[in-house]
Parts: sequence; structure tokens; C-alpha cells
Amino acid sequence: MLQMAKAIKTVLPDVSHGSCTFHLNQNALKHLGHLFNAESDFGKELNACIFGYEEPDELKKAWETSV
Repeated sequence: MLQMAKAIKTVLPDVSHGSCTFHLNQNALKHLGHLFNAESDFGKELNACIFGYEEPDELKKAWETSV
């Protein structure tokens, strides 16, 4: 993935590259799979972070109020 980001930056320097939600969820399952269980709201909260906010300030405010 890192190589792709570097290539995009080289070939298309004015384009912003981001990970798709499929890959975000795959990486979360791979590295944080133990947090996805019936007793945890982690999956729900992760999806809220990915899909629930349009602006970075909205996410930051929600994060600060939940901690």
C-alpha cells in the first residue's frame, strides 16, 4: 500500500490519495480483530468514525467528548 501511495504522489502530484473503506476494515480486522466481539462496540464506533463525520473538526469534537 505504501508503494502505491508513493507512486500516485509521483505520477499525480495534485491528487489526494486515501484508503478505501474496504481496506480500512481489513486492516482493522487484521490488527485489532480481538476488539471485534459481542461485548464490544468497537466495530460500531469504528464505522461511526469512517462514515459518520463529514469534516475533521466534527470527528475531533466527537473524539474529545467520548474520551
